[in-house]
Parts: sequence; C-alpha cells; structure tokens
Amino acid sequence: SLVVAVRQIEQAEEYIQRILWLAGGREAPPRPMTLDQCLATLRDTLDATAQHRGKQLHWSLPSALSGARVADSQVLMAAVSNLVWNALEAGQDVLVTWQPTEQPDSALVCVSDNGPGPPVDIQDRMFEPFVTATVDGSGLGLAFVARAAQRLGGQVHWQRSGARTEFIMTFRWS
Repeated sequence: SLVVAVRQIEQAEEYIQRILWLAGGREAPPRPMTLDQCLATLRDTLDATAQHRGKQLHWSLPSALSGARVADSQVLMAAVSNLVWNALEAGQDVLVTWQPTEQPDSALVCVSDNGPGPPVDIQDRMFEPFVTATVDGSGLGLAFVARAAQRLGGQVHWQRSGARTEFIMTFRWS
C-alpha cells in the first residue's frame, strides 16, 4: 500500500542519514526506545518488503527483553534492517531472533537465512567498507552494521549453522 511505501522511503532516508553521520565521524542525537517499539517499527516495513518479494520473515522477541530500552534505537534499527535486507536477498526463509546474553544489560539479535552464505573470497573482509559480493552493492551496509554494533557497545559476526547463514549482533541496553 501507499502507506507502507512512504514508511519504507522514510526508513531508507533515516538509514542513509545514519550512514553519512557515522561515515563522517559524527553522531546524531540518540533516540531511546524499548526493544518492543524497535521490533514493531521494523516489522511495519520489513514484513511488507518480505511479502512483496515472496519471502518468509519470522520474528522472535522473548518477554525477558520486552521492556528493555536501547539508548540509540535508530542505530539499532538501521543495523537490523540492513541485516534483514541482506538476508531477504540471500534466502527464501529469514528468522530474526532477539535474546539476552550472559552479559548484564546486553542482548543479541540473530538474523538467519537459508541462503548459500557469503562467497569464500570476501568472508574475512565483509565487514570492511566497500567489500561486496553483489554487482549493485556499495559495500557499506555490513561496515555500517559493524560500526553500529560498536556504537551500541557490542559487536557483529557471522557463521554457518547447518544449512543457515547467521549474522549475530550484540548490543547493550538499559
């Protein structure tokens, strides 16, 4: 619908602004939000994107994290959006799982897909700027995710688990 398309354009604009701020070494003012609110915002646009592409997108947020607040929701949502968009490009079935970690006030989000995984020749460098496996990719998305994770007090890595590719980002919450 038109409402979904407008919201996707607004999210894309916010995402590009965040990349430009971070690339320039500046920081936009943080916007705190609960993980419930982050998830609802992400679902509003990404569910429609998945449906439009004929892909399956599943979400899981345990009740233990439902009231947790993240200091910079826009950075978290931009990073998760990037991981989900990549997963929707790579596979037909995408699962986004949020869970607490063993560290106090820390959580992780795992975005997994049933695609083939990144090509071997970029696996060790894919979080560096301008490294991409796609012809039309900029190579900035995963570099942004890595910087966003650091800004949120966490990190990001990837792994294969059975027939699935998983990108796991940790972050701090309060």
